[in-house]
Amino acid sequence: DDGSCQYTGCMDPLYVQYNSIYTINDQSECLTLVSSSLLALGDTHQGGIIFYLDGFGGGLVIGPVDGATSANVSTGKWGCSGTNIAGLGTDLGDGDANTTLITNSSCSSLQYAAAQCDAITSSTSSWTQSYSDWFLPSEDEMLLATLKLGSGATGTNSAGVSLDNIADFAYAQWYWVSVQSPSSPSSQAMAVSTSAQTTAEIVKTALVRYRPVRSF
Repeated sequence: DDGSCQYTGCMDPLYVQYNSIYTINDQSECLTLVSSSLLALGDTHQGGIIFYLDGFGGGLVIGPVDGATSANVSTGKWGCSGTNIAGLGTDLGDGDANTTLITNSSCSSLQYAAAQCDAITSSTSSWTQSYSDWFLPSEDEMLLATLKLGSGATGTNSAGVSLDNIADFAYAQWYWVSVQSPSSPSSQAMAVSTSAQTTAEIVKTALVRYRPVRSF
């Protein structure tokens, strides 16, 4: 190569895709921060414990304790009993929008799980690391969290700590998710079991455990 050839790619050394051979920078090729590429499932990161990595430096963390406040209130009602909230999704990535829909549907009382998650700040919960964009997870998000970080989970985090219930979920308990029952959406909502990859329909007025989640 006499130096006349031009190579296009990521020229930012902060990204995994960086290569010194590139002569023309294409920032769209800079996908994964070097610091983010070192993260692993089960690592403590930005206020929570990582249970999902998207491969591009982002992912999802779940709060380290049940409930959402420093007062150790671990259960809450789902809320909105008698109301069918349209548009709630079950998929990975739906929890944030679901929580907004729920809290905007006359379910903003702090006795309700979604509202509690939405209201988390560093002053209400000491473990947040000042992050305040928490939400009640969707069904698939909570199922994935219990699979990757719950009882029976395999593997280790970047520090070599076992993932077997590294999130300290209560054993064989139900946890609210931000989805209503498909059969009785006005009166029941969905919950995920920590002892198996199962779900159940529970009346919205029941006191059930819950965990906040946030994306990074």
